[in-house]
Amino acid sequence: MKLLSEAEDVATVAERWKAQYLWKGKWGVYSGDSQKIYERLAALPSSAKAADVAAIIGNNTWIGESCSECGNKRAIIMIGQEPDYESATVWLCRACVDALINLVSRPDDEPTAPNINKGASE
Repeated sequence: MKLLSEAEDVATVAERWKAQYLWKGKWGVYSGDSQKIYERLAALPSSAKAADVAAIIGNNTWIGESCSECGNKRAIIMIGQEPDYESATVWLCRACVDALINLVSRPDDEPTAPNINKGASE
Protein backbone atom coordinates (compact mmCIF):
# COMPACT_ATOMS: atom_id res chain seq x y z
CA MET A 1 0.00 0.00 0.00
CA LYS A 2 1.33 3.43 -0.87
CA LEU A 3 0.04 6.98 -0.44
CA LEU A 4 0.24 9.01 -3.63
CA SER A 5 1.07 12.68 -4.01
CA GLU A 6 1.51 15.08 -6.89
CA ALA A 7 4.81 16.27 -5.38
CA GLU A 8 6.23 12.73 -5.42
CA ASP A 9 4.99 12.13 -8.97
CA VAL A 10 6.68 15.34 -10.15
CA ALA A 11 9.89 14.55 -8.24
CA THR A 12 10.17 11.09 -9.83
CA VAL A 13 8.90 11.78 -13.35
CA ALA A 14 12.34 12.27 -14.93
CA GLU A 15 13.62 8.90 -13.71
CA ARG A 16 10.38 7.16 -14.66
CA TRP A 17 10.63 8.74 -18.13
CA LYS A 18 14.23 7.57 -18.44
CA ALA A 19 13.29 4.03 -17.37
CA GLN A 20 10.58 3.99 -20.04
CA TYR A 21 12.53 5.44 -22.97
CA LEU A 22 16.25 4.69 -22.41
CA TRP A 23 17.08 1.10 -23.33
CA LYS A 24 20.62 -0.28 -23.49
CA GLY A 25 22.05 3.21 -23.82
CA LYS A 26 19.73 4.30 -26.64
CA TRP A 27 16.77 6.63 -26.35
CA GLY A 28 13.51 5.23 -27.66
CA VAL A 29 11.08 6.94 -29.97
CA TYR A 30 8.48 9.35 -28.66
CA SER A 31 6.53 12.05 -30.47
CA GLY A 32 9.48 14.32 -29.86
CA ASP A 33 13.03 13.85 -28.74
CA SER A 34 12.80 11.57 -25.69
CA GLN A 35 16.29 12.49 -24.47
CA LYS A 36 15.58 16.24 -24.62
CA ILE A 37 12.28 15.68 -22.82
CA TYR A 38 14.15 13.74 -20.12
CA GLU A 39 16.68 16.57 -19.76
CA ARG A 40 13.89 19.14 -19.38
CA LEU A 41 12.10 16.96 -16.82
CA ALA A 42 15.33 16.44 -14.87
CA ALA A 43 15.86 20.22 -14.79
CA LEU A 44 12.48 20.96 -13.19
CA PRO A 45 12.74 22.78 -9.85
CA SER A 46 11.42 21.13 -6.69
CA SER A 47 8.50 23.58 -6.78
CA ALA A 48 7.30 22.23 -10.17
CA LYS A 49 3.66 21.17 -10.56
CA ALA A 50 1.80 18.66 -12.71
CA ALA A 51 1.08 21.39 -15.28
CA ASP A 52 4.83 21.96 -15.73
CA VAL A 53 5.34 18.27 -16.49
CA ALA A 54 2.39 18.21 -18.90
CA ALA A 55 3.80 21.24 -20.73
CA ILE A 56 7.08 19.41 -21.32
CA ILE A 57 5.66 16.01 -22.27
CA GLY A 58 2.59 17.25 -24.09
CA ASN A 59 0.00 15.40 -22.01
CA ASN A 60 -0.99 14.87 -18.37
CA THR A 61 -0.70 11.08 -18.19
CA TRP A 62 2.58 10.97 -16.25
CA ILE A 63 1.25 12.64 -13.09
CA GLY A 64 -1.48 11.06 -11.03
CA GLU A 65 -3.51 7.91 -11.50
CA SER A 66 -7.22 7.62 -12.04
CA CYS A 67 -9.31 5.94 -9.37
CA SER A 68 -9.94 2.30 -10.32
CA GLU A 69 -13.43 2.47 -8.80
CA CYS A 70 -14.92 5.77 -10.03
CA GLY A 71 -12.43 7.18 -12.56
CA ASN A 72 -11.59 10.36 -10.62
CA LYS A 73 -8.21 11.58 -11.95
CA ARG A 74 -6.71 12.17 -8.51
CA ALA A 75 -6.24 8.84 -6.74
CA ILE A 76 -4.66 9.13 -3.29
CA ILE A 77 -3.65 5.55 -2.56
CA MET A 78 -2.23 2.62 -4.50
CA ILE A 79 -3.03 -0.89 -3.25
CA GLY A 80 -1.45 -4.09 -4.51
CA GLN A 81 1.59 -4.80 -6.62
CA GLU A 82 3.88 -2.23 -8.17
CA PRO A 83 2.22 -1.25 -11.46
CA ASP A 84 3.19 -3.34 -14.46
CA TYR A 85 1.39 -4.85 -17.45
CA GLU A 86 0.18 -7.87 -15.49
CA SER A 87 0.10 -6.48 -11.94
CA ALA A 88 -2.82 -6.58 -9.56
CA THR A 89 -2.91 -2.89 -8.70
CA VAL A 90 -5.79 -0.67 -7.57
CA TRP A 91 -5.82 3.12 -7.20
CA LEU A 92 -8.47 4.80 -5.05
CA CYS A 93 -9.52 8.45 -4.62
CA ARG A 94 -10.51 10.01 -1.29
CA ALA A 95 -14.26 9.45 -1.82
CA CYS A 96 -13.78 5.77 -2.62
CA VAL A 97 -11.42 5.26 0.34
CA ASP A 98 -14.07 6.84 2.57
CA ALA A 99 -16.75 4.59 1.02
CA LEU A 100 -14.52 1.55 1.57
CA ILE A 101 -13.96 2.46 5.22
CA ASN A 102 -17.71 2.91 5.67
CA LEU A 103 -18.42 -0.40 3.93
CA VAL A 104 -16.02 -2.46 6.07
CA SER A 105 -17.00 -0.64 9.27
CA ARG A 106 -20.65 -1.73 9.11
CA PRO A 107 -21.94 -4.63 11.16
CA ASP A 108 -22.25 -7.87 9.19
CA ASP A 109 -26.05 -7.87 9.40
CA GLU A 110 -26.50 -4.54 7.54
CA PRO A 111 -27.62 -4.73 3.93
CA THR A 112 -25.05 -4.32 1.18
CA ALA A 113 -24.17 -0.72 0.41
CA PRO A 114 -25.42 0.70 -2.88
CA ASN A 115 -22.97 1.19 -5.75
CA ILE A 116 -21.77 4.77 -5.17
CA ASN A 117 -20.49 4.95 -8.73
CA LYS A 118 -23.72 4.15 -10.56
CA GLY A 119 -23.83 6.57 -13.43
CA ALA A 120 -20.38 8.05 -12.67
CA SER A 121 -19.16 7.41 -16.21
CA GLU A 122 -22.43 8.28 -17.95
